[in-house]
Amino acid sequence: MRASCRDFLTLTGAKAHEHTRGMMRGAGMWEQEQFFIELGKLRSVFGQQLAVLGYLYGVDIEESLASILPPSTE
Repeated sequence: MRASCRDFLTLTGAKAHEHTRGMMRGAGMWEQEQFFIELGKLRSVFGQQLAVLGYLYGVDIEESLASILPPSTE
């Protein structure tokens, strides 16, 4: 999870600093699309890890947070 955060910040943070206005303001369509792709990758990693932790330790996960969990195989 830490590595995913680092990757997300590295890939999206460099663009944000390059344009000094931030990633989403005034950015071209490709840059916005790339931001959301990277955000999706980050969410998927967190969802997978939260599912594993919830299963191993029997932790209930809130409904709003459960929306990023992988689909059930049942």
